[in-house]
Amino acid sequence: EGGTPCTEVIRGGRRRVTMRKDGFREQSETRNLQSGSVVSYSLQPARGRLTVNTDSPGANVLIDGAIIGPAPLPDRALPPGTYIVTVRSRCLRDEVRTVEITQDTLTTVEVSQQPAVGALDVVPRDEYMNVMEAEVYADGVHVGHAPGVLTLPVCTDMIQIQSEEFEWSGKVKIQTEATTPLNIVLV
Repeated sequence: EGGTPCTEVIRGGRRRVTMRKDGFREQSETRNLQSGSVVSYSLQPARGRLTVNTDSPGANVLIDGAIIGPAPLPDRALPPGTYIVTVRSRCLRDEVRTVEITQDTLTTVEVSQQPAVGALDVVPRDEYMNVMEAEVYADGVHVGHAPGVLTLPVCTDMIQIQSEEFEWSGKVKIQTEATTPLNIVLV
C-alpha cells in the first residue's frame, strides 16, 4: 500500500505480491519469499485503444484539439480517460464525439460527416441599379433564381449569374453557416 519505490518488511514464506499505481497496469503474483528478498517490478502504462472510422477518408482526426492524423485512425493507444474526438474536413461539418477510453478495451467511433453549407444572398442589378431577375449556377450546376438567398456548399468555387441579356461569373468564398452578400451589376 506504499508509493514507489516502496520498502516493506514481510515475513518469509509464500506470499501474494501486488503492485499497482494509477495510470499503470497492476502486476500481481504469488512468490516464495526469503528473509531479505527484494521484489522489483516494472509496471506498464495502462492503455485503451481508439479507432476512428469515417465516410470522409483523409479528414483530420483531432483528440482534445490536437491533430493526430488522417482518417481512418486505426487502433490508437491512449491512457484511460475521457477524450473529445473531432473529425474535420475542409468541405464538411466538424463532427465531435466525447469518448471514454477504458483499460484493455478497443473503443470504435463511427463518424458520418455532412456537407458544410452557407448562404449566398444574390442581388443582380442592371447598369441603372435596378434589381434584375437572373439564373444562378454554382460550379456549372443550376442552383436557383435571383434575387434571393441560396444555400450552397462552402466548397463552391465558381458562381455564374445569367439573365437574358447579361452574364457574370466569379469566385465567391461562402462562409459556413453565414450569409455572404453578392451584389453585382450585370452589364
